[in-house]
Amino acid sequence: LSAELTDATAAKAQAESKEAEAEADLAEAEALLARLREALATQEAMLEKLEAEKGAAEKALQDIRRLDSLGTPGKSVQSVQSVESAQSPKASPKAKEMPKEKVPVPIELEVSGTLAVVEQKLAQCGVPFRRADAQVLEGDPRQALILPRIADIVKEHRGKLKLLLEGHQAEGEEPGTDIERSLAVYQWLVEVAGCAPGLLRLKGCGSTAGLGQLVVPVPIQELVFRSGPKAAEMENFPSGLYFAKDSIELLPETT
Repeated sequence: LSAELTDATAAKAQAESKEAEAEADLAEAEALLARLREALATQEAMLEKLEAEKGAAEKALQDIRRLDSLGTPGKSVQSVQSVESAQSPKASPKAKEMPKEKVPVPIELEVSGTLAVVEQKLAQCGVPFRRADAQVLEGDPRQALILPRIADIVKEHRGKLKLLLEGHQAEGEEPGTDIERSLAVYQWLVEVAGCAPGLLRLKGCGSTAGLGQLVVPVPIQELVFRSGPKAAEMENFPSGLYFAKDSIELLPETT
């Protein structure tokens, strides 16, 4: 009997807990319903206000039309036009087109150059010569190693790298040996390695630098024309320096 009483007490407590939860849910639902009713009442009041304003606007429009019908035709047309102009946005006047100013064509120049790593490679590519000799020898192992390396560097840049072949000579050698050495390296690069001759320049430095019997390849930095204004008769020609065949004189087309 005691056990049954305990079970009944627990069941009662559980039922009371569920009843309390149900009452709480009911209270929450009633509060939500009250809020919804309040919102609905607000919307209905706004709707009534809008309908009243609409009715007043229609009545005012009818009064205006009635007054217009009683007045002169000119005034009627004028009043209708004024109402229509008040209802429709005014078209903005077209802005007067100003003549376009001719924009000058900019001149674009670029300084050609090389990366530091390429300059470092070329600094290690000095072509050695024997004393009082300005010929590239097939049996010279040092020249056979360095000359192909210079040619590879030139070809890797696909026409974007130009070299100045600086020839040097030691004290006591015949004057002009320096430029002859530069010419010998130039001929080997063009005729044997197949480098473009337009990418190579020659310079004799004598013995003042103290480098001895050597030809040093130096990358050239120059001002390169990219784009700019042209005369009408030159539109179909690329920019550059123009020479007559077998002549060192500049043609008029250059300017």
